[in-house]
Amino acid sequence: MVSDAMSITTKADNSIGKISDRQQTLSLGDRNFNLDKLANDIFDLLVIGGGITGCGIALDASSRGLKVALIEAHDFASGTSSRSSNLIHGGLRYLQQLEFGLVREAAVERQLLTKLAPGLVTFLPFILPVYGSIKDSIKYRAGLTIYDLLAGKNNSNRHKKLSKTELFDLSKLIETKSLKTAYEYYDAVTDDARLTIQVAKVASSLGCTLSNYVQFLAITKNGTDGAEAVVLDRRTEKEFTIKASQIVTASGVWTDQLGLAKETQQGLSISPSKGSHILLKADRMLPANAFSMTSPSDRRLVFAVPWYGTLLVGTTDTPYKGDLSQPLVTKDDAKYLLETINHQLPNANYGYKDIISSQAGLRPLLTEQGKSLGETSRKEQILHLSHNLTSVGGGKLTTYRPISARVVNSIFRQLGISESMPSLTSHIPLLARIAEQPAPNTKTSITQPLTESSSKTYFSQSMEHFKTLETDNTLQCACFHTESQVRFCLKNEMVVTIEDFLARRTRTVLLDPQNGTVAAKQVSKIIGQTLAWTEEQRLAQLDSYIKFAKHYQLNTN
Repeated sequence: MVSDAMSITTKADNSIGKISDRQQTLSLGDRNFNLDKLANDIFDLLVIGGGITGCGIALDASSRGLKVALIEAHDFASGTSSRSSNLIHGGLRYLQQLEFGLVREAAVERQLLTKLAPGLVTFLPFILPVYGSIKDSIKYRAGLTIYDLLAGKNNSNRHKKLSKTELFDLSKLIETKSLKTAYEYYDAVTDDARLTIQVAKVASSLGCTLSNYVQFLAITKNGTDGAEAVVLDRRTEKEFTIKASQIVTASGVWTDQLGLAKETQQGLSISPSKGSHILLKADRMLPANAFSMTSPSDRRLVFAVPWYGTLLVGTTDTPYKGDLSQPLVTKDDAKYLLETINHQLPNANYGYKDIISSQAGLRPLLTEQGKSLGETSRKEQILHLSHNLTSVGGGKLTTYRPISARVVNSIFRQLGISESMPSLTSHIPLLARIAEQPAPNTKTSITQPLTESSSKTYFSQSMEHFKTLETDNTLQCACFHTESQVRFCLKNEMVVTIEDFLARRTRTVLLDPQNGTVAAKQVSKIIGQTLAWTEEQRLAQLDSYIKFAKHYQLNTN
């Protein structure tokens, strides 16, 4: 479809030239309109997968002038991209594996993302207590020094050694008997689902045609003049075909299930690793600091991070062979995390009763023979399965942007365009709306209380939305979200189900002790009115959400 580099450059210049206009809407648009375009237009690139990598590829390719489509079988960020530790970090533990290139790239991206998404990606001080021998203290000091150096000369948040007085001023919960020393260093915290949604919205603002709940079924044409993919609209159960010059799969742990490797006799092999998290009451912790803790059982680093007024503790790293759509946190997983936090913060005395919710995500790690999951590299692999078909696997949340750029570079080569323009995404803001006044409380941090999380989550949205908050009906949950926010997300963020709103547009399923099950009735009525559900459909949707929410309630029996 694309003939030469000149046409790409012209498209890209037009896209970036109009970015200020398009960013004033930043809407995912009307889903039916997008479905019609998907069925009738011919695209340069079809992206299969609506997680952070897929949305990042769509944004990068759209900003460079390609005509892009993206489909997601469930909802945007519904897989791994809404179930991480919510950290944008260099990966301190990867230094032990001598992955200096990966750590450097991640540390640089951490700095950049705090500028591209201010408020959504926020620097946070981490306390790292060191126990054992002087040798351990020297090892960590050396590691943190390298960590700072790899972040580059613009890194202003360098680590420092804490005196015992400084440490006790920060936390009186810490175990002190065998404490040798402690350090403070910086990483960043985010809301992974919101970050993914924002990337998708900016891709849409640059012309990408995307839709959730559209499932890839098969490739029916794969030749030198392009490819055709048969897909299913899961809302209407109607099949249709999408035509594109190139197709790229960014399906994470579902990559092996697409069946493309069988067609091409090659493919990526994914070994899912389960990362479990628990959310604890944060009433015993200072909200300004996170903790890096060493598990007493296997010496693995575990993080305790202030997040929307709770304490997010994780993560585990265990092989997984169960249901990919809904991995569960087991009692043993929770026990491991509680033992770790109580080992180093014994005065907190956390127990199962303090767990608000639990969540597990699956890392799409590439299979590496002879290596344990902990030793497996987090670097991505880009594999061209045929002239028209590319697959990407591996990677991590923090480095989604350079991974996406490398994928798009490879797509240009597949299109036969050797002199494509470089990636532009390091200059494209993910939140700021040009020519629009900021909404109230734009500096509210993810680490601040739940009462402020509403304005934090929606701070880059329309002023009209916030004008309704004083008289708006509040949803029946602990998160202080409102009915107008449901309507806003229906109009602007392609909400299709109750789960979309309560699990990803907001994080109610995690933050509310009732996991949003009471608020779901209010939400179902608003969505039902907009999408013209029958009463039977509404009740079925409500029942589906209540079953979904049970996965976030830890079973300790």
